Parts: sequence; C-alpha cells; structure tokens
Amino acid sequence: NAHSDLSESSQKNILKLFHIMYKYCLENDICEKDYSRFVQLRSEQEKEIKHPFTREEVHILWENIDTVFPFQTGDIKGRKMIGWILFMIYTGVRIGEMLNIKKEDVHLEERYIHIPGTKTQSADRIIPIHRKIESIISANLENDSEYLFSIKGKKTYDGYFRLNFFYPACSYFGMQHKPHECRHTFISFAAASKMDQVLLK
Repeated sequence: NAHSDLSESSQKNILKLFHIMYKYCLENDICEKDYSRFVQLRSEQEKEIKHPFTREEVHILWENIDTVFPFQTGDIKGRKMIGWILFMIYTGVRIGEMLNIKKEDVHLEERYIHIPGTKTQSADRIIPIHRKIESIISANLENDSEYLFSIKGKKTYDGYFRLNFFYPACSYFGMQHKPHECRHTFISFAAASKMDQVLLK
C-alpha cells in the first residue's frame, strides 16, 4: 500500500528488489522465511490515456510543413521542423529512435529504413517509407551530420526536441499531444486501414 500510487512497472521493480533481498537473507541465515512471496501488487495510478492525432490535425501539419514559427529560438531558430513530427506519425518510430537514425540506415530507393534495436530486441526492425514522407527524408539527407535528423550538423536529443519544438508546435496549433502519441497515431491509422495485425505488431 505504501507504493500503490506508483505505476505497475515501478511496483514490479520494487518487488524484484524485495525478492533479491530475501534471497540474500535466506542464504546467509538472516531470516527464515521469504515474505516477499506474499506481496501483492496493487496500483492506484490511472493508466495514461493516449490521444492520437486526428486526421484533421495531421492535415494541419501538412498545410504548415514549411512554416517557421515565432517561438523558435537558439539552434532551431528559422528551421522547418514540422516534417519531424510527420515522420514519427508516418513511421510509428519512437522519438529516441528517430533522433538516432543514421543516414547509412536510410535506403530511399528501396523505400525502407533500418531501425537498430534500442529499447528491446524486437525494436530492431525495417520501417517502410511512406511515399508522402519521401520528400521530408530527402531534405534531411542533405544535412551536414551522420544523423538523418540533426540541427546545425549536431545530434539532436529527445528532451531538447520535446521542449524547444514539439510541445510549442502542438500548442501553437491548439493541439495537446506527447511525442509517443505519434506512434499511437500510426497504430490507429494502420488498424483503420486493416493492416495485418502480425505485421503491425
């Protein structure tokens, strides 16, 4: 109950620690019984509700793909970056995966991108390139970095992109989204198009 406000995954990590501690205590005759076996998880934390982009919102992004926003400052000032959001929507990649894509992993003529495994082993996969984002990819291949998406030739990091562009851009259009919802948008659109479930997974 002391940690019932935490997410299920956080509670599981705490329970793993309990198991390890009791295992050590039993092996060293510090205790006689493993009470961690009787701990039951109960999370009071509400599951986060996902809000995919609507088709109307995606249309707004396309209409403003060449827009340079008044809130842009620092390294991103004057840069056209709406394409980065559209890339995530049309590929379903995580934000960290997108920012780690190297040019050598992009095969534009064959129309696929290799995403090296980052989060899990299954994260290593081949992503088809939707024809609508070919121009976005081509434009970014011309940068001076080894990475597909970079700012002034430097690798861009998750937090910097979120705080300095993604959230302000969504707010500018009156949208309330998190980067991971681009992934959920891809999934919802693919499901609506009756994509094979095994392929989608």
